[in-house]
Amino acid sequence: MVRLRLQKLLLLFALGTSAAFLSLATDPSPAAVFALVGSAITNATKTHGCITRNRSDHGCSFGEWSYGDAIINAELIAARAALGLDFRAFTDAKLDYWTATPGAVGYNLTHNISMPWGPSIGDKVGLYPIAYLARGLAAEAISCESGSAATAGTRPGQDYASVKMDAATGLAPRDCEAICCADAACKTWVFVPDGLYPSRPAGTFCWLKAAAIPLSAPTCDNGKPGCVSGVVNRTRTGGAGRQEGGVSASNADVALALGAARRYILQWPRRWADGAISRDTGDKWPGEADFHANFIWGDDAFMGLTLVSRLAAAGAVEDPLELAEFRDFAAEQHRLLSAHLVDGPGGEGLYFHGFNAADRHFSCCKWGRANGWAMMAHVETLAGMAGGLEGGSDARFNATLATFAAHAHAVRRRQPTADAADGRWHQLLNDTSTYLETSCTAMFTFAWATAVLNGWLDRATFDAPIRAAWRGLLKTVDATSGQVAGICNGFGIHADADAYSKCSTDYFGSSPGLGSVLRAARAMHEYELAA
Repeated sequence: MVRLRLQKLLLLFALGTSAAFLSLATDPSPAAVFALVGSAITNATKTHGCITRNRSDHGCSFGEWSYGDAIINAELIAARAALGLDFRAFTDAKLDYWTATPGAVGYNLTHNISMPWGPSIGDKVGLYPIAYLARGLAAEAISCESGSAATAGTRPGQDYASVKMDAATGLAPRDCEAICCADAACKTWVFVPDGLYPSRPAGTFCWLKAAAIPLSAPTCDNGKPGCVSGVVNRTRTGGAGRQEGGVSASNADVALALGAARRYILQWPRRWADGAISRDTGDKWPGEADFHANFIWGDDAFMGLTLVSRLAAAGAVEDPLELAEFRDFAAEQHRLLSAHLVDGPGGEGLYFHGFNAADRHFSCCKWGRANGWAMMAHVETLAGMAGGLEGGSDARFNATLATFAAHAHAVRRRQPTADAADGRWHQLLNDTSTYLETSCTAMFTFAWATAVLNGWLDRATFDAPIRAAWRGLLKTVDATSGQVAGICNGFGIHADADAYSKCSTDYFGSSPGLGSVLRAARAMHEYELAA
């Protein structure tokens, strides 16, 4: 059981270990890795690097109002439902501080006080509200009950996970129903007792399905009796009895996220001539002048598209026309940004860190994390569209999926394969002289594992690369402190490969990529459950 393995591993950490980093020998579960890394974050105090605008007790620890800490806090909040890990003392203190402090971004959002746009779409305002959205959705208490009486027989299709049941989970059909109720994605469950399928692994299994599926037959799909199945309904008790798919209008955290998306994402003023999200600066990219917001960064695909996509996926945008606007914005920006950043005809399908749309120049390098931001943006955009294509179109979904698949295959081909126990990518994907970088590896791991679970990538093709990447990530986590090594700190566009190779990997500056390690651990937990 994951929980027993977690307790055993945490006991090992408490007693001390001779190994500096996690390895295959310790075989830690993804949940245990999340617990260790998350605890290190919540207990760490930065010794330097406090940003003046955030200077306070809350600004000098992981939990600043920044894009990196947005991901960290959103993941720590998600861990309670996904992994049974409770970091609310940390996350609530941070989120409440920003909304209660006059002049802070969260306070301004809740009081409808206008703010400067900042240099990029998600850096200063537009991404951090994903943490409030995560907390708001978690607070929407859900009552889960059987939507129809449990019946003998099966309900085929839409499988996304199977759970091997044991004495800890219970071995009865009602225990399978409880497993389904505990997973927000589950709509239908099928209980399959041991011995009904001799060709499958031994054991009693609970199959989880992503849609409400009608009964197809009073037997298992092989004609044998014994299978039991049912459909569940969820009612949000915080939303005046509203059925699943809506969010309470009184949910202040979700309201903050919606307000930020409407004002600071959809109305973002800096666009290139074709409408693509852009910036006025190329940072440390020499010899490239700004003509009119002509710089396009790989980072902005994730920074700009994530909040609107998550709101659409969560059912928080109730007006159909506004939902269409959210989805269309994400789909169109995804198309534009991907087209501008990919290395073009004759290239290998990797993305450059930046593009100057005015003179058609690419920046020097195919930075790992820029490709990681884009890879996660693919998944966020697809998830926002997949919840109901009436707000978008099948053609746009399929085009987004094709772009994602092409990029995933290009990055897969650049994964180092010399060491089967370490599938980390290099800081520059196409330059093996640069160091193995943790955050891009975590981003690819998260995106691909999530995509396989959703049927967007083929498990047979991506299983080995995903597992090799995860094994590499384990090497970066200190088994005693939980600190993660090898994350390039905040880093803009630079002049050449040498500059990228010198990016600091100081732990206390690692928040731009550290949350993605948590994302990878949570995704691998779900991935292994479904294996």
